[in-house]
Amino acid sequence: MKGKVPAHQSLLVLYTKTPTKFWPSDIGSASSLYQNALLYQKEFQGKVLLCRSSSNGFRETCSSLNFTDADSPQVHKATFFAKMANPFYINALASGNLGDWAKELRERTQDGIDVVNMLEGPGQARSLIRSSYKSLEYDKKRKLVKKIWVMVCTHGSRDCRCGEHGMAVYGAFIKEISSRKLWHRFNVCEVSHVGGHAYAANVLVYPYGDWYGTMRPEDIPSFIDSIDGIEGGESLSGPQSPLWRGSWFDQPGEPVSEGDQGLRA
Repeated sequence: MKGKVPAHQSLLVLYTKTPTKFWPSDIGSASSLYQNALLYQKEFQGKVLLCRSSSNGFRETCSSLNFTDADSPQVHKATFFAKMANPFYINALASGNLGDWAKELRERTQDGIDVVNMLEGPGQARSLIRSSYKSLEYDKKRKLVKKIWVMVCTHGSRDCRCGEHGMAVYGAFIKEISSRKLWHRFNVCEVSHVGGHAYAANVLVYPYGDWYGTMRPEDIPSFIDSIDGIEGGESLSGPQSPLWRGSWFDQPGEPVSEGDQGLRA
């Protein structure tokens, strides 16, 4: 299982309020924006995932998938992750304006690649980003602005193992984080197919860029301790974890193209 992470330098997450049980196997069949965003994968050396947030309030502000006309104009909230950078939130992303965001996303991707390539390997990169997120930064209203994102693949229509194990693990995260009152520290969401059905439940942790597999509900308490920096017990995060699939820091990035390889509205 180790080393089984697709090479990528960035991640674009598109939000929807449509329950995952209604997601088609091919997300592109219900979202033109998802289809078009995939065309940018090469340019941004990245991945695109559909996401359903665990936050009821935020989720209700998100768009639904269009099962009758996937080519109709769609607008989604989105978050863009690049290496060594804070998550970048986009309030309204659509096929028609994705090209307008290209320069910003390209620069963020390239900045991350440049920083990582100056470091002494994946270990130092992981250490720096973790240190950054352990130093809790607050705004003037004392609201935590740095959160750890936990994304669980629950795409059951793509593979039943993701639906079965993914939903159980997702539910365990919600229960554990709620009981500990850690919502100021974590964002938890369901995401579409990440690859590696055999490793279900697959769990992605960003902006660390860490991927884990074969996770089960009983792993969740120790896993949360590990990624939140709580000492004691078995460490279930990082390369030493038996659940470790790998990290986006494992693959060096190439210079990002300046051209619009693009996406066509």
